Amino acid sequence: MLAFARPRHHGIVTTVRKDGRPQMSPVAMGVDPEGRVVVASYPDRAKVYNLRRDPRCSVLVLSDDFGGSWLQVDGRGEILDLPEAVEPLVEYFRSISGEHSDWHEYRQAMVDQGKVLIRIEIDRWGPISRGGFPPEVVRRDGVVLEIDVAGSPSVVFDHFTKPELVMKWWAEVADIDLDSAFHLSWPNHGDTHLRGAYERVEAPNRLTFTWTFDHEDFAERVVDITFTESQGGTKVLISHEAETEQERRNYTDGWTFFLQTLDELLQ
Repeated sequence: MLAFARPRHHGIVTTVRKDGRPQMSPVAMGVDPEGRVVVASYPDRAKVYNLRRDPRCSVLVLSDDFGGSWLQVDGRGEILDLPEAVEPLVEYFRSISGEHSDWHEYRQAMVDQGKVLIRIEIDRWGPISRGGFPPEVVRRDGVVLEIDVAGSPSVVFDHFTKPELVMKWWAEVADIDLDSAFHLSWPNHGDTHLRGAYERVEAPNRLTFTWTFDHEDFAERVVDITFTESQGGTKVLISHEAETEQERRNYTDGWTFFLQTLDELLQ
């Protein structure tokens, strides 16, 4: 979750009005070293008034691309006033823009402007969402592949999601965080890199993610995989978004090869 949120600095903060209805504000946001969402504001802003009265809040973390992935986090906000807010405001700036050319000037500007800092302790979050076509629609236009693999659904699911197991049948190097994203690479085969983000993780029965290659300039693709117990093994159903016939052939061949490799490993 934090790996997804840290590099993204556009968000919508939702607080609670007196009458219980939501109040929403677009903000420039960061994540501090302790994993809290931080937002600079002013004492007279509606979201600040609301948080002083009721700390419950949510943040919709947006990608720079409007059509990109997003994430909702929920938590409790606190308001830091001056002078206590000065150093946390320094960390806020660092989390978005790095080092300032003149920190004394920045600190003075925060005081002169009467800034406050909103700091939100995250207590829960949803899946990383992408929008676009749901898996049920992807199945109509993309690749649909169903293969029986040895091993129970939990064992097969683990081989898709645990780095040390993924490296036995799929990637040469795997960096996986089920709360956010993954990075697979093949340094001995053209130094190929594949990166993606998880949208739905329901162990051990379903996995939905987006992916794209570093070296290819095309839109990310959606993959939806279900794992169902079948005659002592697992039926793996893959629905893979594709736009061209060549893509469909490539994805079909690729998944068939790798799943046969996994099946042989688990025999």
